[in-house]
Amino acid sequence: MTSIKEQIGEILLQRHPRSDQITTMMTQLTRLSQAFLDLDKSKAELMLNPESEDTNIGALNFSHIHQQINQVQNKFDKIKARFSRKTLNIAVIGRARQGKSRFLQSLTGLSSDVIPDGNRQHCTGVKSHIFHRAGIETHAEVIFHT
Repeated sequence: MTSIKEQIGEILLQRHPRSDQITTMMTQLTRLSQAFLDLDKSKAELMLNPESEDTNIGALNFSHIHQQINQVQNKFDKIKARFSRKTLNIAVIGRARQGKSRFLQSLTGLSSDVIPDGNRQHCTGVKSHIFHRAGIETHAEVIFHT
């Protein structure tokens, strides 16, 4: 049976190859974007040529395609940043007294002193950061608001 630390490590290892795949796709999109810019430039040159008999060439809108590629690249940037992180974010939501704190305790190995549970008032309805890093003792930061 693998430990929680090993399981989290495996999840992170599965992410990183996807980050490399995204980088490759972004490079291909950059080349494609440049090709459409080159086509747009060629279109402009053809339209300046008085010998050009094709009147439909002016209707081609390569810059619009270039803009759409840029939008996709921006989305890929965000996805790549997510897959490149060395942390794993877990969100736990639910009604009071349903085991959210206990789940986090079992996942991290932290006690109710660090991650308060339902023995008191509603206590995990706040943003909590739990840090588990090699060489550093696992700890949590809980931010309470009035």
